[in-house]
Amino acid sequence: MLQLKWVCCMAWLCIVCKGYIHTTTSSYIPNSFTTHFSVRLDDVSPEWRAKLHLSNEDVAKMHHRAPNNMLFYRQSDVMNGAGMKELERIGLNEDELSRMAVNMPQLLSSHNVARVVEFLVTRLQLNEGELRKMVLTMPQLLSYSIDTVESKMAFLTTHLLLDETQLRKMVLAMPQLICSLSIDTLESKIAFLATRLLLDETQLRKMVLAMPSLRASSIDTLESKMAFLTTRLLLDETQLRKMVLAMPQLLSSSIDTLESKIAFLTTRLLLDETQLRKMVLTMPRLLSLSIENLESKMAFLTTRLLLDETQLRKMVLTIPSLLSSSIDTLESKIAFLTTRLLLDETQLRKMVLARPQLLCSLSIENLESKMAFLTTRLLLDETQLRKMVLTSPQLICSLSIDTLESKMAFLTTRLLLDETQLRKMVLTMSSLPGYNIESNLEPTISFFEETMGLEAARNFIISFPTCLGFSLSKRLIPRFDRLLQSHKTTPSASDFVLEKTTSGYICTLADDKFDAWMGRNHGEQFTETKMGDTVIREYSTPTSNS
Repeated sequence: MLQLKWVCCMAWLCIVCKGYIHTTTSSYIPNSFTTHFSVRLDDVSPEWRAKLHLSNEDVAKMHHRAPNNMLFYRQSDVMNGAGMKELERIGLNEDELSRMAVNMPQLLSSHNVARVVEFLVTRLQLNEGELRKMVLTMPQLLSYSIDTVESKMAFLTTHLLLDETQLRKMVLAMPQLICSLSIDTLESKIAFLATRLLLDETQLRKMVLAMPSLRASSIDTLESKMAFLTTRLLLDETQLRKMVLAMPQLLSSSIDTLESKIAFLTTRLLLDETQLRKMVLTMPRLLSLSIENLESKMAFLTTRLLLDETQLRKMVLTIPSLLSSSIDTLESKIAFLTTRLLLDETQLRKMVLARPQLLCSLSIENLESKMAFLTTRLLLDETQLRKMVLTSPQLICSLSIDTLESKMAFLTTRLLLDETQLRKMVLTMSSLPGYNIESNLEPTISFFEETMGLEAARNFIISFPTCLGFSLSKRLIPRFDRLLQSHKTTPSASDFVLEKTTSGYICTLADDKFDAWMGRNHGEQFTETKMGDTVIREYSTPTSNS
């Protein structure tokens, strides 16, 4: 009797399942899903298939991900499902709806979708474009309850000290923070980062925003990457912290990937440990670029500027950010400088080797604005501008227009210059606007005024502006003191004043020539003492018998 009941039950199950399981191969889905189950294409209504352009494989995936929805898919009014209507309302097109149907079919019949959408719009003040982008980026968000979503937002607000604007920005940038991590997991990772790197709330918030992979990285994985960077680059805790804060995405790369990039830079540029560490600390982003990307930029610079390996190495060591600029950006800057200043290959190479930041730190608009300022402010023609920039490229790459103007205004006021005199001085010494007012220009002008007299100093500086470029502590003052010492035995020592010619000698003569001049004209003598590889000279003037 029991056997008969069992046979009857099995027969009934076969009849019920007949519509879904077929023995003919033509009714099976020809893909990897057929190893688990088979679904007929007519299990989905014609309206549904036409609307979403569903293939056999799409239907199989939908059945696999939401088998309880199959009855819903067969209904002719399927397009009026609660979830479908809400997704259409927020602006998803047919292709986007098709992807949504295949990847998250359970949303299409869910009444929860409209409730979550309304909550997100109200809670985060989203416009239509922002809502649509968020749904496409992280459709799983629509499957969560409002309580779950709100609890995670409250957690982020509290632990990262976010205001409403910052919360909105963070969730828009990384909706996966709401979907992919539990509150306990989020809390443990945030606490680890804050403690391990001694982060304040602002730094912690920046790191969390910059690390989409936070949800996928365990604490052990994060720690192993930090330990690798510390050991491989010989970093102290402060340097590690600085590097990770500057480029949090480093913690998203695998250790093998980081090692391959470090090895490439070391080998390609013949770097020692100190140079490698300095380069990566200056530009941590280098370790986020692919080896192919780095090599292509080095090859471009080598070919475009006719560099040898030593010149390339020097340039990249000086400004590592060159390798983070795109080739298009580098080419556009090179073309601009070449055309704007009528440079040949040799002049271009010389300028860029002297100031590689010309190719990466400033926009073309910024460079052009500085050239226009110099042209207008100093009444330069194109030839004079070209000569000035070739001689002192720092004028257009290291100084702002405000700084340039402040230096010229200082010189004009301090030395009572007219426009012609200012122009002549800067054309004679194009690096003049690059000197610091407080530490160089003012002390040097004062030195000449004290040693020559006000009017004589002014005339000397105007006719010989290069004098402002010599070091006070290493050249001008020591030489003046020697000259003054040689005059102390003369009756006129108290009235000793530098003449124009003598001032010129103090400024321009090389050390050996100045020594010879002092001996020949002022009776100065010197003795030499050798200490290791260093030779020390001591100067003296014989006492006069008169």
